[in-house]
Order: sequence, then C-alpha cells, then structure tokens
Amino acid sequence: MDSPSSSSLAGNVHDIQFDHKNVMYYAFERCDASLAQLFLKSDNPKKYNGPMPHHIDALLQLASGLEHIHSKNLVHGDIQPENVLISVGSAGKDETTLRWANVGQTRNVSERGKGKTHQLGGNNAWLAPELLSLKLNSNVKENNYKEAAKSDVFALGLVFGSLFLNGEHLYGSIENEKEISQNIIKGNPINLQTGKEKELLELCGRDNRLDLTENIQNFIQFGINVNAKDNGGRNALHLMCQNYSSPKLIDAIQLLIENKTDVNAKDNDGLNAIHFLCRYHSSQNLIKAIQILIQFGIDAEAMTNDGSNALHYLCRYNASQNLNDAIKIFTKLGLDLMTEDNNGWDALFYLRNKDKKEMKIWFDRDALLGRGGFGLVFKGKFGGREVAVKRVELRHVDKREEEAMLKLEHPNIVKLLHCEKDNDFMYYALELCVASLDQLFLESDDPQKYEGPTPRQIKVFSQLAKGLEYIHSKKLIHRDIKPCNILIMKSPGKYQEIIIKWSDFGLAKSVNEKGLHSWTGVKGTKTWYAPEVLEKLINGEKAKEEEFWGTVKSDVFVLGLIFGYLFLKGEHLYGSSKKEIHENIIEKKPVNMQKINGELRKYYEDDLLRKMLEDDPQKRITSKEVVEQLESINNKLTEKEKELRQLCARDSSSGLIEKINDLIQLGIDVNAKNNDGWNALHLLCGNNSNSNLIDAIRLLIQLGIDVNAKDKYGQNALHYLCRNKSNSNLLDAIRLLIQLGIPVVSDGHDARSILRSNYRIENEDEILKLLDEAALV
Repeated sequence: MDSPSSSSLAGNVHDIQFDHKNVMYYAFERCDASLAQLFLKSDNPKKYNGPMPHHIDALLQLASGLEHIHSKNLVHGDIQPENVLISVGSAGKDETTLRWANVGQTRNVSERGKGKTHQLGGNNAWLAPELLSLKLNSNVKENNYKEAAKSDVFALGLVFGSLFLNGEHLYGSIENEKEISQNIIKGNPINLQTGKEKELLELCGRDNRLDLTENIQNFIQFGINVNAKDNGGRNALHLMCQNYSSPKLIDAIQLLIENKTDVNAKDNDGLNAIHFLCRYHSSQNLIKAIQILIQFGIDAEAMTNDGSNALHYLCRYNASQNLNDAIKIFTKLGLDLMTEDNNGWDALFYLRNKDKKEMKIWFDRDALLGRGGFGLVFKGKFGGREVAVKRVELRHVDKREEEAMLKLEHPNIVKLLHCEKDNDFMYYALELCVASLDQLFLESDDPQKYEGPTPRQIKVFSQLAKGLEYIHSKKLIHRDIKPCNILIMKSPGKYQEIIIKWSDFGLAKSVNEKGLHSWTGVKGTKTWYAPEVLEKLINGEKAKEEEFWGTVKSDVFVLGLIFGYLFLKGEHLYGSSKKEIHENIIEKKPVNMQKINGELRKYYEDDLLRKMLEDDPQKRITSKEVVEQLESINNKLTEKEKELRQLCARDSSSGLIEKINDLIQLGIDVNAKNNDGWNALHLLCGNNSNSNLIDAIRLLIQLGIDVNAKDKYGQNALHYLCRNKSNSNLLDAIRLLIQLGIPVVSDGHDARSILRSNYRIENEDEILKLLDEAALV
C-alpha cells in the first residue's frame, strides 16, 4: 500500500463551528496516542502499547508532514513528541500513521522561510539553538525575532533522536530541561555517542606510546562524531593532550583538528586542550604540541572555571625541561605572569613554589572540625581556598581511601583537592562542608547543631542515590554508610546551593564484576548494617581473602536506613538501642516505620523503602533502581505541586489552611511554578476572595515561599493582589507583603497603576498612600 499523502500527515480539521457565545470549536481526526506516550513506563496506564511504523517509515512520515507544512509557507513552532500523534487504521486497515498536531504556534513565513512575531513559544527542550538563545537571553515580549523553517528541522532532528533513544533526549536527561537547554546551546548532544565514539575516547584516554593516527583514521571512516564527550565534558583532543606521550602526538592532534574536532571545546571545568597539555605533558614535544594548537586557533588566553589560564597550569604542574621556552610562548601572546586566578595566586607564585618542600596546605590547629579513628579534621586553606584538612599519621595512612577519593569525581562526593605529607603526617585537602547529617538532629542547645538550610527530602534522597550509584559504577562499595559520613556543603557563589555529599572512604573496597567484595571481617558502624553483614558479625564468621562475600546491595540497605533516619528526624527505623536494632534487622521488623507521616509513607514505603530494606540481597533493588524509583516519586510530587497551585487559585473554603498543610507534609516544593511563572503565592493573591487570605499568605511564607518571586512577565504577588482586589482584608494583605520587603515597582509593573486601573474600592486612598510610602523606601 502507498504511504499516506503528506497533507494527511499534517492533520486535518473536519469542521469549525461557533456557538451563541462566540466560542470556536474544532473537530479533528481522532488519534490513539502521542509519541510521548510511547515511552512512558510500563506501569503507567497512559502508556501506548499499540503498533508503530518501522523506524525509517516513521521518520519519513514525519519529514513528509513537515515538508507539507513548510510548502504552505508555515512553520510549526512547537515540535515535540507530545505534538506527534499516532493514528491506527485511519489510512487503511493495519496502517499506523504519525500526524503533526497542536499547531497553536504555527505562523506564516516569507518565501525565504522566515517569519516575525512578538511571542516565542514551545518547550525549551525542543527548540533550535538560535531560538533557545533568544528565549533565554531576551525579553521576548518586547523583541522581534525571525524564525526560520529550519528551526523546525532542528526540532525534528530532536524527535528523530528521541525515537532512536527510546524516549531519551539527544542532549541530556528528559527530566532536566536546564541541562538539555545548556547542551543544545553548547552543541553537545551527549546521548549521541555510539560505541565507536566511546572507543575513540577510550583510545585517546590511554597513555599509548604507539602511533595513534592510523587507529583514529579508522574511527573517522565510520563517520563518527569526533566531538563526542565523556561525562566530564572531555573530547578526544582533551584526552590525547592529557595522556598521549608519543613523539607522534603532533600528527594525532593535527589529524583530529583537520577532521573538525573543536579545538576550543571546554570540559565541565572550563579546560580546553591547551590547559590539559600544560598540566599533564612534560615530554620533549611539549613546545611543538603547544605551537600546533595555537596554529589551529586555540584560545591560549582562555580561563577555566576557577580563573586559571594556561600559564597557571604550566607553572603549577609542569616539570618539562622546556618549561622556560613554553612560558615564553605564552608571554609573547600577551599572557601576564602576574594575572591572579580565583584563589588569588598568579603563575609566578606557582613557579616560585613548585619545587619547594614547604606545605601548600595550611590548617588552623585550633579549628578542629572532627575526629576519626586514625585522624583529625581541621579547617584550613589550599590555594587561597577554604578547605577541610584531614591529618593522618603516616603509619595509619590507608592508601585505599586515597585511591578511592582520586578515582571518584561526582557532584555528590566530597572532592579530594590535594594531598601531601611531612615526616609524620599525611594531609588531605578536601572540599569544606558546613555540617554532617547527624548534626541536623542534635539538641537545640548543642553548639554543633546545624540550623542552616537543607534541600527538600526528595532532593536529598536523589543526591545521595546518584552519588551511591556513581560509587558502585566505579566498582567500589562504600561499606561505612552512616549519617556522620554524609556531609552538607554550600556551593561557592551568589546563590550558595546546598549539596549533599558522600565522604569518608576509609573502608571503601573494590568489587568484582558481580558487585561482590572479599570478606576480611565485618567493617562499619554497628547500627548501620545490612542483615547479611549483621549475621556475619553475630555468628563471628570468618572467610578466606580469596572467597567473595557481600555485595554493593549492602550499601543500598543502609541507604534505606538513612532515608528512614531523615523521615524520623534522627531516629533509627529499627529501634533505639544497638541490641534492639540488631534483633529487629534480623527479624525484618522496621518498628518505627509507622511513625512516618501516613501520607508521606504511602509515597515511599511500598514503592521504595521496602524494596531497599529487602532482607534478601538478591531481591533487593540496586542503587541505579533507587535513582529511577526516586524519579518516579518526584514526578508524583510534581503533580501535588500542581495541586497546591490549583488549590490557591480556586479554593475559597475555610479549610484552605489545612489542605495546604496536608500537601506540604508530602515534601513538595512550595516554590514550584507553572509555565507562566506563577507560584502558589501569585495564585493565592490573584484569587484573594478567601476569608483566610492573611493566614494563608503567612503560612506560605512560613513554609519558605519566595515572596519576591516574579512570573514570566515580571510581576510579583503584590501586583496580583492589587489586580484582583475583592477581599475585605486587602489592606492588611498588602501591608503584610510590604513588611516582607516586596517591591511596589518591578520590571516596569507598578502596583499603584494596577490598583487605579480597576474599579474603586474601600480604603483605596489608604492603600495608595501605603504603596507610595513603600515605593520611596
């Protein structure tokens, strides 16, 4: 049977009618599902399980439909899987057709395929880079832009990628729109890597003293993406400049660049290839390698995220006999030896101190942060940066911990920045954290109690799970999971994001391919054991080093205990005393589970906690599955956040306060916004007829809502309050918001003008006077 015509693939309107209220109705062809439903999880009732065309046919149908739209001098403007509909049988029995839908953003274009508008729609994850840059960096309401039909083509490529990747996005995790947007703008389709691209990265990532050029040429013949990156954002050129010490390095660099490798690509830390070369290469061909990178246009003056340039790296790390010649190259290009990095140190400082034996790590002996079995942790500095300094006697140094820390690089794992030793001690400079998890639940009069901000529980759980999944992916087991080994860090910068990090890898151990590690006796803390480990302890069993015992899933059980500990605000799921906890773990009795809030427990207990606390490690879920389950729970909480906004927008009952409290207990984000940028406070103030308006505003503020949040048009809650002024408590509500510092004028929106534009109300003069006074402050 012939393929359906291109016009049918764009969708047909059968009828258009108006009713007596001048409401327009459209009758469309009925379809079975959207493409987005094809990739829902198997337990989702909305998942589409019906027939699909062969991949190549599906791509052809979509391309033909879009070609038809463009042939009519239109652009779609909102291409995404949700707007591709699946129709079974409409083009003939047993035929499955894909149809373009939702043409709400469609607009006329010129013959050159360009259009003009004042509004930019579409989901950020499915926009072409030129539109995305405009949307993210401009006020789209006031700026015109030209939208080419080719922007649709880019978005079509994203939909093709989604089909190939079974629902994943070419540019990142589908749950993380921000990551996708950033990668689209950077031109970094991180999920496009093929097996051959990974092989190329692995090849260039090894210190291979043979000639690489022939092997690289073989990879290039496959048509692979030579700009593919690893998880650290490093491409083949980065890795080659880090590891490849052959005299043929120059030829290999030239081959990659001639085959369109981006010479100026940066990794996640902002390093380009010349930074890698200056840090890691001390071979005889260092000068030639630097010169060829410069010849091919690398930005030799580029700064990394920590403000370092190539000279900083060269003078700090490089011991090449050609060091002086290399320095001359950069100074002739205009780099200054006295330029300081973010730590306040210049290249000359690094050069002077390179070969000195004095400590680069400094610490305050009076600023003790903590103590462990074999070491003390002090507050100190490294490179001008505040750090935690762990000091361990040399006879107690565990190389396993050092190796584990050097092997692990993840946002949810404490980073080892530097290590050095003197005659007596080994010193480790680690990221400085503000507290450990157990400090959250100390008595209120304890000076060590942490009173600062923490992420919502679902974020804490997700960060811990992702960090543990990464540890396991590196064939390591932590073996000492407990609250004091989980740290709270404030990231540097204006917003000081709170990040949860794994620490203390003194007991970390490598595992084999099956996730098993050798048994050399029970390790860890006695109330934070998985049952299989606890049984070994109780029975006093020993085993030979060659025998494998234990599993990475032992970590998963203890992570479940940590989740329970957080739910119970410092209590243990299995009891209070060590003896009680041991007995209840063996008897499978999490006696304190019922103390967890009922609604909250409903979300976590059966779906996650019981699977993590499964007695049989063979049946227990993996750390990767924990991450997936948490994503599912987060999706449910997102629906509850939507429910909170709807409640504040519509509910005028006296029970509003109780309903808000019930939703908050689930751990939802009170600051979550809808597509218009409205949070619950915007909507509450926009629907201010509730008799409990003041109490509801106070409750939302108490729960941490951002009173100054703006919607996408730049308006805050005060503007909404003044627009919908039907409440007898309006004066008190406005006074409350002003007391909290909300601005009267924001992004050109003036609450006084908004108030005057509506019908006159009681106390209007008094309210305007109040607003005038606030505007002058």
